[in-house]
Amino acid sequence: MLVWSNRRTLEEYVREGLNGLLLDGFPIPDVTKTSPWGTLRLTGLYCYIEAATTRSPSEALEFAVNEAIELADIRNSDHLMNPAKYPRVPATTGRIIATKKALGLHPDTYGLDSIERQNQAIIECFGKLDVYFGGQNHMVVPRKFIQNELFPPIIPLLCTGMPDRSPSLPSLDDLKKALSKVLTKGLPLTPDSATSDLLAFLPVSGSSESELMRVKRMDDHLGAQLEIFDWSDMAHAARIYFGAAPGSRGTSVTARQQKIAAIYRKDGESGSTDTIRTEFRRKMLGVLAWQLYRVKLAEYS
Repeated sequence: MLVWSNRRTLEEYVREGLNGLLLDGFPIPDVTKTSPWGTLRLTGLYCYIEAATTRSPSEALEFAVNEAIELADIRNSDHLMNPAKYPRVPATTGRIIATKKALGLHPDTYGLDSIERQNQAIIECFGKLDVYFGGQNHMVVPRKFIQNELFPPIIPLLCTGMPDRSPSLPSLDDLKKALSKVLTKGLPLTPDSATSDLLAFLPVSGSSESELMRVKRMDDHLGAQLEIFDWSDMAHAARIYFGAAPGSRGTSVTARQQKIAAIYRKDGESGSTDTIRTEFRRKMLGVLAWQLYRVKLAEYS
């Protein structure tokens, strides 16, 4: 997770992330194995975490950056102010397309090396590669132009939803591990299954509490979040899996997995206990972790 003390520092982190991404370019097979000063700086952003609830890490990063570039189009200023009233306009202006080409988000540059992507961006903006301002000694350097002219409009959009100061919270991965422990044991939450990483995401209370009171309140909070589970198609299955649905409390994790698999088969869909135990479990933990993170992050905004 990023750590920042003010908005300017956060935007500098994001700027450095984009500079690293200019070197890496899309597609990115694994965001955890790329330049630590690059894409990893962007994976702590609200827009990335939100996209990652239903996408792989690489797809989420691509989606988040592309969305920010699209919204940087001046014609979308009304949409940013009132999304319900003004639909988003597909970006077609030269600098927006150039930014996509620079990062490999355009079909013409997807998968190309950094130098070729940068050159394509300059050509998109000026119609040619050899561009001079005020004489031969002032030739446009693609990398500098992209960093100083194309990136600034999208940096604030990538920071949308982020607080001005970083919250002191466990990482999203640590939260997923804490939730995995809860899932295995099932609700209700107990002091044994309520780790400190999980309790760090408990909404702030105005009064002092004992440890048992905090555990009980987190149990209620988890139940409330499962009632409004972001993955609506699997909300009921998620409540069963965590032991929050009627008839599932106190049952073993194996019994809960079998019950979810039976629901799949009854609805005519393919499903097995192994699929529930691996793929569904992973996705569901990611969705719930993001919900808890988003609620806690709002306290700092």
